[in-house]
Amino acid sequence: MAQRVTAAVKAYPDNKNLRSSEYQKSDYDKLFDFMREKLRGYQVQRPPESAGHLVLIDGDAAYLFDMIHLGFLGVASLDKGLYFAASDVPLERSDDRSFAFVADGKTDTTTSWYLFRRNVLEQDQAGGQDLGTYSVSRGELDRAGVAKQVDFLTPQQREEHELAQQGVTWRNRAEMKVVQFCSSKQGVQDGSKKQGGHGKRGGMGSRSAANGATVGNQTDASSSPDGMVTDPQKGTTALSCRTGTGAILIDSGTTAEVSSIFRNREGSLSPTISTVSKEIAGGTMTYSYPTETTAQGSSTGETRGREIFLEFKSTNGSNKLNLNLSPGKGVTAASLVLPGDWYNFLGKEVTRSEFGDLFIRAYRDCAIKDRQDACKRMPELFTSLLNASMAQDLVSYIGEHYTKPANSSGKNGSSK
Repeated sequence: MAQRVTAAVKAYPDNKNLRSSEYQKSDYDKLFDFMREKLRGYQVQRPPESAGHLVLIDGDAAYLFDMIHLGFLGVASLDKGLYFAASDVPLERSDDRSFAFVADGKTDTTTSWYLFRRNVLEQDQAGGQDLGTYSVSRGELDRAGVAKQVDFLTPQQREEHELAQQGVTWRNRAEMKVVQFCSSKQGVQDGSKKQGGHGKRGGMGSRSAANGATVGNQTDASSSPDGMVTDPQKGTTALSCRTGTGAILIDSGTTAEVSSIFRNREGSLSPTISTVSKEIAGGTMTYSYPTETTAQGSSTGETRGREIFLEFKSTNGSNKLNLNLSPGKGVTAASLVLPGDWYNFLGKEVTRSEFGDLFIRAYRDCAIKDRQDACKRMPELFTSLLNASMAQDLVSYIGEHYTKPANSSGKNGSSK
């Protein structure tokens, strides 16, 4: 059933826009009609709470799916009025493991289910009666005939996936923070101000915001209310809900840069986050997100599944590690800069990108370990390279194990 739902959503001609802020209920109506046609053999309905969700009824059982994010939501017993909800279960895991009610980044050693007393086909006003959380062990799954999932990822590959997912999570948190702030009393006051005026025009409900343009007009962001960030040395100003630009503090040490704020056709705020930065020992780590706009200037939402970029940078800027991250593949490209003559191996010049690729190979081979003989995680590994002697050890190790002499075959002298 999960495979059929996945195949049907992928076959939908407009599936790449499902997460777009411009998508409306009428668009989901078309998707629902398409899914009902593709899923013949099941009674197909929609839950009252969400136009983007789907209910497949098979006898007394109802299975709930999230068509927007390709997720499984839970299963209900219609005659008993019980709903077993699953948490964060993708129909296709990023590590290519099969669907078996297990969230990304987790194994099926123990699976948690949340039990509610409610009818999933009726409007739920109170969230249902919470009957508790129940764990299903691997032994119980074996006795029920559920195939065991095998995790084929190494710890290093797993961390690459986690770094990509962390970037997505931070962007989502930043978007929520912006919406909360610009919908709050402080944000509304910010939105009602106008240079040289008295707050009668240019607010959150302005004409330009209603037709998809950036909320408000240019203004100075001289104040720093709670949750805002102003750092003249870094060229950072506090978020202005009127201009739709500026920085906002997500939590201690983590800052998001906002490039625009739009209203979608349903009137909801839709911020565009350009970067999220967090302070780490000796430097910062910064996620950058691709953006794409329509002719009207609003976000298309099509960049959600694309690669994101992560930069580790030392405080003085001498050390930089840049990673291209894919939520489904981990690191797809890298570049590395260290102080000194790092770019010359055995008489053969190596570019930043080639050096980054060699670094990733050493990382995936667990060539750099901590005192407990465990593979160093990426932030910890970058921090260790701020030590000149440790950086030199890495350069020497890579030169010895991952490059060939200049007269050997292989692109740019690196081994295949």
